[in-house]
Amino acid sequence: MADARSPAEISPQATRAVYTSWASTVDRTARTEPARQARLANLADKIDPHHKLSDEQRERQAKALRRAELAGFAERSAKKRRKAKQRKAAEKGGASGYSDPTNTSGCDPDASAA
Repeated sequence: MADARSPAEISPQATRAVYTSWASTVDRTARTEPARQARLANLADKIDPHHKLSDEQRERQAKALRRAELAGFAERSAKKRRKAKQRKAAEKGGASGYSDPTNTSGCDPDASAA
């Protein structure tokens, strides 16, 4: 039988269920371990699909690829935060909308000296 609830009704209920589930989880690391292991196995298969490397080498390279992947996520996140900060500064009335991250003097480089 199909669920008659709308997505607007399901979402808050699902969110509440997730929070309740995590609240009752004593060991979060143990709970997420299978997912971490599955991700490493997936990355190892990307690196060495024919299993020609030793298990130790596959694991080492999979962990390196995971670190590279996480570094990419961090880089994209920082870029989005930087753009949002510049957009917010421009909305506040910055004349040029340009934000010089090296300018720590607090002075506006676009302002003319009087």
